[in-house]
Amino acid sequence: MRHQRLPLSIGFAIALLACTACEGRQGTALSVDLHAGASGSSPFAIRRQGLYSISYECTVRDANNRRAAWRVLEAATLSAGWNPETSVAREGAREARPIDPVEHPRLSSWNGRHLSIELARARLEPGRYELRHAVPLPATNPPCESRLVVAPAYVGK
Repeated sequence: MRHQRLPLSIGFAIALLACTACEGRQGTALSVDLHAGASGSSPFAIRRQGLYSISYECTVRDANNRRAAWRVLEAATLSAGWNPETSVAREGAREARPIDPVEHPRLSSWNGRHLSIELARARLEPGRYELRHAVPLPATNPPCESRLVVAPAYVGK
């Protein structure tokens, strides 16, 4: 049986498609499902020092739900009444470590099934932490699965 080599551009396209179909972001330290009255705390571990993002993320089932969820979440980010609160504390600490809230959170999407709103950023060192959160659901419940995610922050142009 003779094997053919794929041209580099086709191999790259296949790898790119596989990457955009991934369910979660690489290096995710914590993913907490949110339900009505979404407040509480969740433990997580950081293995590498760096800048981490705390985001509100939604996973939608199809294009119709995506459009509806986008409208609901976009309205929430523009509303003065939607004010999620997050803080990070070392495990066992009484007081939470100050983190930098995103001044004007924006809705974005990194593939067809995921919508994301970055809420805050924190520079964290290796260790065990606790995410403390009070995230009111938007006025209209978006048609998606909502969660808070702590993952390495994207720093780019």
